[in-house]
Amino acid sequence: MENKFTLKEVWMMFWGLGYRVNHAKKEIHRLEDKHKNCLHEAMSKKTSEYITKGRAIKLLKLGYNGCRWCWEDADQG
Repeated sequence: MENKFTLKEVWMMFWGLGYRVNHAKKEIHRLEDKHKNCLHEAMSKKTSEYITKGRAIKLLKLGYNGCRWCWEDADQG
């Protein structure tokens, strides 16, 4: 982890919402491995949401991509 968690991110991870999806770019970020290059602070609240791991995996099957910085296993280029 290169960035510190915000209070909201800690709260979301506590409730099992450890992933943040950017619907505008169809990219999913894993909060546990948050990286400064993910630019969480630049994501619009209207086009992003916190989700569970199960929902993240379903979105990957629908064409979303994992972030190359924080979720390398799911990054498809």
